[in-house]
Amino acid sequence: MDSSAQIWNTLATIYGSKTTTSRLMFYRHGFHSQCKGDLSMKDFLMNVKGYCDSLTSCSEVISEHGHVTTILNGLSPKYESGIPIITLSQLPSSVQNITTMLLDAEARM
Repeated sequence: MDSSAQIWNTLATIYGSKTTTSRLMFYRHGFHSQCKGDLSMKDFLMNVKGYCDSLTSCSEVISEHGHVTTILNGLSPKYESGIPIITLSQLPSSVQNITTMLLDAEARM
């Protein structure tokens, strides 16, 4: 017969993983559906970073490339002219470089 501790551990494993799976799916969806819209660039970038941090807290690894891709996909049409410059670059773009470029671009608008 199982001890009550084993039963509780089994229940925690079963239901705890569902909560984590549910949270993980929520954060993944939010991460991949970020849009700048009317947000300031700083707020948009902070939202994306917040989802990255939330995914990391669920043991999900977000690559630099994935982070950059989510940022670029979420930009409004007025930033479209700068995207080819970033995507056609020979060197991979870092989140820090993209952040700097986008904040500078917003300041010039």
